Amino acid sequence: MAGILSRFNRTLLKGGIRSNRWVSYGIALLISSIFSLLAVTSPGLFRDLEGNLLDARFKIRGPVATSGIVELVSIDEKSIDLIGRWPWSRDVLAVLIDEVSALGATTIGLDIIFSEPQRSPVDELLLRSEWTAAEREKLEQMATKLNPDVALATSIFMADNVVNGHFFYQDENVDLRNSMSQDDVDAVLLSSRVEAIKSKTEDFSHFSFRSVRHNIPYLAQAGHGAGFFNQLPSEDGVVRNALLVAEYGNHFYPSLALKSLAFFLDDAPIVIHADEFVIQRITLGDLIIPTNEEGMIPINYRGPAGTIPTHSAVDVLNGQLPPGYFQGKVVLLGSTAVGVFDSHATPFGAEFPGLEIQANVLETIVNEDAIHRDHFYLLLDIVIIYVLCLLLAVVVPRTQRTPTRFLFFLMLTSVLLFANYYAFSELHVWLYLLYPGMALFFCFVFLMLYQAFMVEARYSHVRTAFKSYLSPALVDQLTANPDLLNFGGEEKELSILFSDIRSFTNLSETVTPSELSRFLQAYMDPMTDCVLKNNGTLDKYIGDAVMAIFGAPVPFNTHAVDACQTALDMIKALDVIVDTVPDLKRLFPVRIGVGVHTGTVVVGNLGSSHHFNYTVIGDSVNLASRIEGLTKNYGVDVMISEATYTRVREHFVCRELDLVRVKGKQEPVGLYELIGRDVDEAESVFLQAWHSALTLYRNRQFTEAKQAFEQCQQLKPGNYAADVYVQRCNHFIENPVEPDWDGVFTFTTK
Repeated sequence: MAGILSRFNRTLLKGGIRSNRWVSYGIALLISSIFSLLAVTSPGLFRDLEGNLLDARFKIRGPVATSGIVELVSIDEKSIDLIGRWPWSRDVLAVLIDEVSALGATTIGLDIIFSEPQRSPVDELLLRSEWTAAEREKLEQMATKLNPDVALATSIFMADNVVNGHFFYQDENVDLRNSMSQDDVDAVLLSSRVEAIKSKTEDFSHFSFRSVRHNIPYLAQAGHGAGFFNQLPSEDGVVRNALLVAEYGNHFYPSLALKSLAFFLDDAPIVIHADEFVIQRITLGDLIIPTNEEGMIPINYRGPAGTIPTHSAVDVLNGQLPPGYFQGKVVLLGSTAVGVFDSHATPFGAEFPGLEIQANVLETIVNEDAIHRDHFYLLLDIVIIYVLCLLLAVVVPRTQRTPTRFLFFLMLTSVLLFANYYAFSELHVWLYLLYPGMALFFCFVFLMLYQAFMVEARYSHVRTAFKSYLSPALVDQLTANPDLLNFGGEEKELSILFSDIRSFTNLSETVTPSELSRFLQAYMDPMTDCVLKNNGTLDKYIGDAVMAIFGAPVPFNTHAVDACQTALDMIKALDVIVDTVPDLKRLFPVRIGVGVHTGTVVVGNLGSSHHFNYTVIGDSVNLASRIEGLTKNYGVDVMISEATYTRVREHFVCRELDLVRVKGKQEPVGLYELIGRDVDEAESVFLQAWHSALTLYRNRQFTEAKQAFEQCQQLKPGNYAADVYVQRCNHFIENPVEPDWDGVFTFTTK
């Protein structure tokens, strides 16, 4: 029992931490590798989910302060209600530009395209054929003066701070309605080109377009170049990045936001910096703008629609803004009226004006707080994935309680969420959350499943091993309640059984070591089976002796009955042992003595911190061993103490043998022979005669007692106990007892 429990302690309590740690590390590395690969490849579904998590961070963060440099003038519902439906006549827009310029705007960016001429009423008159040459000349002069395009071009030219807009298309077959030769288009866009490209090759990655919708030349040439206002949403339709430069017709062009900011910075040169493969950054004079490999910048939105200061166009036209209000600012002018403006999905909503997206791009560049996301942060994501999973792999196997493991998992999750949000809100870094979060979750799940599997496997192993020492029912209870095996002892009333082979020393001298080993195995197997089938616990083998306890580790009220039944089964099993080793038949028949005592002992794991030993100690254990040794003194197979007898007398037939003091004890102990569950008539007659003889003996009627014991010898020849009492009676007849004689026989040897 000590050996198997020692192994139980090492395997279940300590081995679970050590033996499976490499498997736990393997699980962590496998999960980490899978999700690191997903982070690198970023499949569409996962990319969309990661984008949604980024959007959630924007919403949690909420609005932030703007730079104060960017303002919007919006053609909104209020303006359309008062002035008329869109599009407005260009002479109205000319007045609007005049007003914005008069309010001190440094730069005006137009998020509007004037791709077709606007006819005046005079143009309609010129279509008639009844005019004379002189009349037609006057009408043409009037048409020029009243032409809305002329008025708008004049305002743009006079303001000297307007950046126009245009729109690129991927399809070269778009109906542009203002078809021009490529040379004419290049001439219109000439002033908008990127000044320089610093790269070792022209094959670096970038966006290219195949057609463009631009202003009519008359208007395009009046401003300070133009910028495109294309929005490139992610696969899920959300605009998270802004394209700053794109190729068209073998030339690169800036976005409206970038071109407007370049003019604002004293017409700072725009330079693309690239290596052999990708765009690395864009410089705007001394301002460095980090981009991704295709010239895009993650937009750090200031907040929901309306966060950037916006003014209704009609308020500007009516002079409701104080003089100099736009002094030193970039003003973007466009439409935000429902049904008129270009609507896009952003982290802050499904309908976000394109005009305000351009403003957010400007704010991101001006504040130099773009949400950073590059290969370094991908590497950092991978490191985070591995660290989180390996931390789980270290802690989970070393923690025995599931709630503690779960709390550690929640702690890691909280740290991940907090650090991720802090990196976003304070450091403007976009660290992946989906892949580390999923890696952490699945690693925890699989580690817990593995731990559950290992615990079950260890319990299965323990069950298998314990079945050699405990009954299956006891094993099931122990595995269901391991606390029964906690270190330390406690006082309990148990029944202890010792059995021993008679004259084993002489027997062992007549056989070889190999034969002795086979004999002991053949003997111990059925003896052990007898213990286990009666709910006993095999404590230990002591050479040829067997020690078993009943009533622990799982308590049973019937432990005394179980111990007595085990003793009887052991005697019965002796008749069949020889059948298992017929070649050792010469060693049989074998006789054994079995002693059983019931009493209070200390039971538990009574080893050390290095050796787990579930056993019992106490005087009752020693007495049980002495009782087994006394069986040969009375010539009986099974002897039990009076303490045991009082608990089993309703279940078994017993013969009172003696009242003795064993060596080292002062208190007398009643001894009984355990006979069986019932007896035949002859045995019943013998027991009555024996009881009568024993009564005479204790009443000091030694002559009559001697005759009674001799009668018992006749009733049951070979009864050694009767011989013992006949000898005692002869002794006391010749040597009268002292007046205080109590009938107790004292043994001076073990």
